[in-house]
Amino acid sequence: MQQGMPQESIFLYDVTRLIARRCMPFPTGIDRIDVKLAVAVFDNFSKVSSPIIAINGQYRVLGGRERVIVIDFLKALEAFWFKQENIPDATLRQVNRLGIAPFTKSPSKRKRKPDPLVKRARNRVCAIFEAALQNTLFWSHQLTRREEVVDFKNICYINVSHQGLLRSCNVLKRLSDNSKLTVVCYLHDLMPLEIPEYTRRDQLESLRSFFDETTKYSTQYVVNSRSTFQSLKAFLDAKGIMRSFPQVKVIYPGIRRLETGKDVDLNNETIDAPSAERVEFTVLGTIEPRKNHLLLLQIWRELADSGFEPMPHLNFIGKRGWMYDSVAAFLDNCDVIRPYIHEHSGLADNEVANIIRRSKALLYPTFAEGFGFPLVEALALNCPIVASDIGIFRELILDGANLIHPLDGKAWMEEVKRVSLGGKLSVSTLIHELPTWDEHKAEFCRLLEDVTDVEMDSSC
Repeated sequence: MQQGMPQESIFLYDVTRLIARRCMPFPTGIDRIDVKLAVAVFDNFSKVSSPIIAINGQYRVLGGRERVIVIDFLKALEAFWFKQENIPDATLRQVNRLGIAPFTKSPSKRKRKPDPLVKRARNRVCAIFEAALQNTLFWSHQLTRREEVVDFKNICYINVSHQGLLRSCNVLKRLSDNSKLTVVCYLHDLMPLEIPEYTRRDQLESLRSFFDETTKYSTQYVVNSRSTFQSLKAFLDAKGIMRSFPQVKVIYPGIRRLETGKDVDLNNETIDAPSAERVEFTVLGTIEPRKNHLLLLQIWRELADSGFEPMPHLNFIGKRGWMYDSVAAFLDNCDVIRPYIHEHSGLADNEVANIIRRSKALLYPTFAEGFGFPLVEALALNCPIVASDIGIFRELILDGANLIHPLDGKAWMEEVKRVSLGGKLSVSTLIHELPTWDEHKAEFCRLLEDVTDVEMDSSC
């Protein structure tokens, strides 16, 4: 390969989602991959890469001081999400003052003790004033700033979020007016198109726009699993254009091993050891209809009504999401199961690990998944799983004995009863040895080398 010169080639990594989600204390699966690959690209193609962000249907390439501020922030965000290292206030203030996104407060303040009343009132007034000032700056930028021309012979646009520039029609065309454009997209799933009944309208429109834009170009698609590849192939076949995209690359996500620490009981209080007599199961992830949590709550209601002993406890680790009214009705109003259902949100990794480690099994009755981080992380902690018999889990798990159809409520209830009474569950084995995050980043960077003929600064 020939070393690409900065004036000849540039990698433009879309950071729109990462900037928008900079106030989120905990990352989604997409967030994890997005921030890891963003940092990898800027580290390993440092001389020929810049962040790009979508603002009101236009793009903005961040260069000079803006580039340095955003890249430094992304590294701090990665450390915050993966190592629980607080983002420095100065770093977040610099991003807020760039006028590239509405003002937000630091997520690292979520555990700060309350200030005295007078100080709190003063801080509140200052915060309101600063937010108003920053938002005024943001919107004034958008009303007065014109879309710049990116003057490079070769542009490689990278999107790992399904969002950003790909939400707006013809932005890539304007980006490529004076350049040869290569598009590299990491695809996490096609669930909004496959199961729209479990999808927010904005997610459905976003993915449609994603494909409307990327199929106009010779896009290098990267997918997180063979299951997602099959979904992509079926979609492109239906449009009659699969032959235009022969090189779809499967790069499995990196896997982290959750570290254990002090134990956390069901009331989020630190204790020395878990309760030996309590039978616990755990659900990990956002509470939403697609995850089929209603099935589990109905099972717990049936067990409680029938006087089943020992009555198991069910931990929900994750925040409430969207379109979950029927689940919320159970969680908030069903007195029969209330003593046995426990919601946890805002837990640190070691706290999550301890709850999973002492559970009889991780329950995962989802209707569909793009990958399934909770399943893999539970197996890394040697926690048995009972999961849905769906394509991605059949792809990942060598021993499918613990896979049950998501609509087979009777089989799910019998398995919960059997395990609660002391029945054994084996820990499933993964078919593939999944990569570490470093291996995941290295494979993605090598792919960028191959599709652009631009070498990394150093070994990825």
